[in-house]
Amino acid sequence: VKRQRPWAEPTAKAAPRPEHVAIEGGVPWTGVDASPFISHLEITTPWGLVHSLVCEGDASPKGVALLLHGSPSDATTWEWLFPALLHSGYKTVAVDMPGCGQSPGKQLPSRSEFNAKPGGPVDIACFILDHIGAQQAVVVGYDWGGGAALSLGIC
Repeated sequence: VKRQRPWAEPTAKAAPRPEHVAIEGGVPWTGVDASPFISHLEITTPWGLVHSLVCEGDASPKGVALLLHGSPSDATTWEWLFPALLHSGYKTVAVDMPGCGQSPGKQLPSRSEFNAKPGGPVDIACFILDHIGAQQAVVVGYDWGGGAALSLGIC
C-alpha cells in the first residue's frame, strides 16, 4: 500500500507575484563603469594556464569575491556584477575554468562529484586564492560553479 507523503499533498494555488518595483533613483552602483578597473590575470597552475578577469578599485579592498561560472560559460558571464562589487569595495576575481573562455586545456567534468577531486575546480580555486594572497573570500557560483562553490566551502 502506497502511503501519501505530507509534502506531496496538493497545496492551495500560489498567490500571484507582485509586479517588479523599481528602486527610486536606482541602486547605489547605477552608472558605475567598472571597465577601467578590469584587468586580465593569467596564472600557471599545476593543471595548466588559468585565465581570470580581475576588477579592483583604487582603494584597499574590503575583501575578495571569487566568481565561478556555470557550464558552458566563462568569466565574462559575471561582468554585469562587477559594478556592484566594485562599488561595495571588493576585489573581484572571475575565473575561466580550464577549457572555458580564455583558459586553454580540457574542460573539467561538470558533475558535482568531481569538484573536490585532485585537479578539480576546488583545487584550482584554492590555488588562485593563494596566488593572489587572499586569506578568505566570498565565493559565488551558479550552475556548475555553484556546486563548486559549495564544495569549496566544505573542504
